[in-house]
Amino acid sequence: MRSHIFIWLFVLLCTACDNLVTYNDGYVSPEEAANTGAPTISGVYLIEDYGHTDSLALLSADLGQMVRIVGTNLNRPQVITFNTLAVDLSEAYIRSTEAIVTIPYQLTRENQQQIVYRTAEGKTTYDFEVPFPTLRFDGMQCEWADAGDTAFLLGYYLDLYQFGTVSQISMDGQPLAIGIQEPQRVGFVIPENTPDNTHITFTWQDDKGNSTSRSCIFRATNVLLYGDFQNVQISAPDDWQVTIEDDNTTHWDAVWLSQKHIHIKATFDAWAWKELTLSCNMADVGLYNPDLNGGANTPDLSQWEFKFEIYTPLSSSLPADFNMIFRPDWQCNYTLPRSGSINTADDWHTITVPLSEMATTASGACAFKQAGEWMALNIVFQPAYTGNCDFRMANFRIIHK
Repeated sequence: MRSHIFIWLFVLLCTACDNLVTYNDGYVSPEEAANTGAPTISGVYLIEDYGHTDSLALLSADLGQMVRIVGTNLNRPQVITFNTLAVDLSEAYIRSTEAIVTIPYQLTRENQQQIVYRTAEGKTTYDFEVPFPTLRFDGMQCEWADAGDTAFLLGYYLDLYQFGTVSQISMDGQPLAIGIQEPQRVGFVIPENTPDNTHITFTWQDDKGNSTSRSCIFRATNVLLYGDFQNVQISAPDDWQVTIEDDNTTHWDAVWLSQKHIHIKATFDAWAWKELTLSCNMADVGLYNPDLNGGANTPDLSQWEFKFEIYTPLSSSLPADFNMIFRPDWQCNYTLPRSGSINTADDWHTITVPLSEMATTASGACAFKQAGEWMALNIVFQPAYTGNCDFRMANFRIIHK
């Protein structure tokens, strides 16, 4: 009896499979369907917009972005271009009613803001903008790099601007050797024996051919606020270990500052208010020099930046909710903005702060005093969690842009 049941089940299964094959006989998938005419495009959508929501149809997209082209007769394209740049069809998913493609991550100074879609049956165009990407300049990863070593420029879309050919990094008018080029960093070599306080210039062009130049100062020793911390009064929490140390206390492969730095090690409770205060006569960094302020005797803070280097060991980092609040002369409260943790992995990284945001008092004056006047920089550390920290800070300075 049991054997008969198995036989019947086998027959039913075979019949079902036969019916399934018969049902699908002659079926042509959307990927294989023949075009019946020239292609058409009805819209372009985000890749996750499976329903092709008309109200969310895209009018533009960025270089390197994946999009969904919707239309008819889209199979077997010969070429798809965005603003004259050809899509890599080997990485596209195509079917008769849609094409999922990646906009080429290339820079072009053409301005034909449309999609061209060509098949053997014809072609169509569709107005669609791919904006010329604006280079974002975030400065050097560490302005205190060692001469003879590779330094890094940080930002966005850096690789598209082709530093070393179309764009340049130079020192005293001489182009520097370019190394790795990635979207968010470009490597370049600091020549051997480069003196301190040398300007490094970064130059690039926009889509209209207009040049932009920015500069960083290599080892800006002439505008340090505290030098080697001689004659600087340091006030720190009693339960924190705050020491002034030399280069030989950091990792052997770290940038050699040739300057003393502050080393902070501590255990803390969540939201504890811990203050570090550095006090001394204000250094002459040119902040009140009329020649650097358009002839005025007061600084135009929009043209000045506050900088310092920070170091975290490989085994430790400063989470995003480890708040640092800078209070020059206790007159302002500037919280260092953070999009993530600080993890410099046994090396020094430069932090740059607009002085206009950090040191503008309620009356609109500059919180940093004239050269020679007694000045205190109060830094509050207020972690939003219970834990410990181990980090170093160095080379506090004020730079004219």
